[in-house]
Amino acid sequence: RERRRERMAEAGGGSGSDSDDDLSHLLRFDTEEEFFAAASANAACYFRSERHIVLDEEALASPDATVFTFRQRGEGKEHLADNTGGAIYDAAILLGRHLARSEAAVLKGARVLELGSGPAFTAAVCARLIGEEGSLLATDGEPTSVELARENLLVSGAHPDRVGAARYWWGTPIEEIPELKGKEWDVVIAADVAYTDEVLGPLVEALRVVCSSKTTAFLCNGSRSWKRERSLRNALREHFTLSEIDTTDLTYVTEREAPGQGAGAASAEAGAG
Repeated sequence: RERRRERMAEAGGGSGSDSDDDLSHLLRFDTEEEFFAAASANAACYFRSERHIVLDEEALASPDATVFTFRQRGEGKEHLADNTGGAIYDAAILLGRHLARSEAAVLKGARVLELGSGPAFTAAVCARLIGEEGSLLATDGEPTSVELARENLLVSGAHPDRVGAARYWWGTPIEEIPELKGKEWDVVIAADVAYTDEVLGPLVEALRVVCSSKTTAFLCNGSRSWKRERSLRNALREHFTLSEIDTTDLTYVTEREAPGQGAGAASAEAGAG
């Protein structure tokens, strides 16, 4: 955390350009190796079969707090073999907290699409905010993640007539996907989906396909690499108007321990930017 504060002070908040110094204030780690080492040290959260997440620290101790109970896919080697889509990562919680705190009016009655949903935590937060007039579809490229998303959405209380999950492999024509064919979306969300250079092109193209001139898209990523962050922003600027959201006051997420995993509350620092 001290290294992060030093880099933020040196960067001075940035000037809005894409220079290395302007992007450095987003980074919590100097290298991807550091990022993955820290993620491994905090792997207990990602490898739990079930997580109990509270969006607001102030409500954590309250018995009336809204607690999102979610299943994650696999544990240990089983989880690693299933790659990335089975866990709820910090960026998803950070985005969920921002949407709940600052975008409730935008989401009320909205048609919402999530790209790369994984267990669909952020989608579940949106499902609470869209109201009876809204609708939501969580999508992922992995069939097992789609099933997990569908199960978690139902468990979280989402109405099955207004909220669902479907497989969408980026690059597949949406005319071939009944849940997407002919649909327009008011809001598109995506959390921690730009984690390798190879996915940047397909991600930007998927956003172009599902967004219209009236769509607002919210993207939240763990900042692992300034080069990748710059590449993503430059690619997005070719097709979209970008604005940066200050998440300084949302850098901590809170979680209640699952039964049998300890007493009280656990707090973990989110490395998303």
